[in-house]
Order: sequence, then C-alpha cells, then structure tokens
Amino acid sequence: MIEKCPTAGCWFRLRDSTGVIKVDTKSAGFVVVDVPLEAKITVAGRVLTDGNDAQIEATGIQKGGLYRHFGSREELAHEAFDFAVAQIRDRFFAAIERHTNACDRLLALLASYDGDTLELPLPGGCPIMNGAIESDHADAALRQRASEAMSAWHGLVCRIVQAGIRAGEIRRDVKPADVASFFIASIEGAVMLTHLHGDTAHWQAVRRQLQAFVERGLRASPGVSP
Repeated sequence: MIEKCPTAGCWFRLRDSTGVIKVDTKSAGFVVVDVPLEAKITVAGRVLTDGNDAQIEATGIQKGGLYRHFGSREELAHEAFDFAVAQIRDRFFAAIERHTNACDRLLALLASYDGDTLELPLPGGCPIMNGAIESDHADAALRQRASEAMSAWHGLVCRIVQAGIRAGEIRRDVKPADVASFFIASIEGAVMLTHLHGDTAHWQAVRRQLQAFVERGLRASPGVSP
C-alpha cells in the first residue's frame, strides 16, 4: 500500500508488478486509517473504471498484518461489522430527520433503500442479518453485536410508531412492537430474496406492500379519531 484515504480510510492505492491501482474498500466494509503504508495486502474484488484510471471495488481483503493490527481475525470482522452498521444507521437518520409525521418517517426509511440496484442496503446485503447468520454460535461477540444492532433498529421503529400514536398520526389500536417486527422482517426478507435471486422485483413487491400497510393500516384518517 503506497497511499490511503487520510480521513475515513475508505480507499487506498496498491503497487504491484502491473503498476498502481486504487482500491475502494467501502463495499468490503473495511477501513485502513490505522494500517501503515507499505503494508502488504491481498485484495479480491471487481475492476471498475474511475475516469481514465482503473480501480478495484473490494469484496474482500486479506492481510496478515491487518489481523495483527486488530489483534485477531474476529476483531477485524467486528470492526467491519460496526462500520457497515454505522453506514446504514446514518442513512436511516438522514432519511427520517427530514420529516415530522410518523407515517412519513416510516416511508422515508423505506425510501432509503430505493434504487434499481441489487446492493441493498449495502453490497453483500444487510450486515445485521449476515452477522446473525454467519456468527451462529461460533462468534458470540459478533452475534451480540448483531443482536444489539437489530434491537436498536426495532426500537427506532417502535419509537416512531409510539410518537405517531401520541400525535394522532397513527391509529391507536396498533401495537408498536408488532409493527416494528413486521416492518423489519418484511424488509430483511426482501433484501435476502433480492440478493439470492439477483432480482430487485422482490424488494419492489415488498416495498409496495409496506407502503400500502403504512397508508391504509397505520395512518390515521384526517378528521377521524384514530
């Protein structure tokens, strides 16, 4: 490695026998802020073009020095997980902060996934679901991270619904925890099917159903007591 992003650590440049190439690490969920220059790194990914230059969109990074830097391969996986979850969390908050109505906030969460792309919500899928499945019982710390991240997401949706009920924006006969479970399970299932089959039709179908659920099943009618 001969150069790296000095702030977020989301890219670096490698020199090998073929020359110099830029590596985008965002897709792999790795950051290289504290990795020293001249470190030897093996990268897997796909080659793209960035203007007149080629670059690699990394899907995996292997380097003994990286494991030593983080203490273990598990610690590196934990850091990558935290980084990916933070990206999604920031996207969620950026989406909902533009709205005050609870139903509009739920729709904004859905809209944060929009786009005709298979990379929902990030390349490789949802890090929370992936972490929960891949950790199984072999990596208790990663499983705990996934559980806490999912609980935070569930809590966010619950608070939005609770606030909507108090404000008269959402029907009073709905249960916030049930709404959150249904909402999140639908999204995660759609993400899994989209990645598994390589077809965004699954996400589009679930998105339409969730939009209808918010509008018809949650939103309180104007002028009618919820």
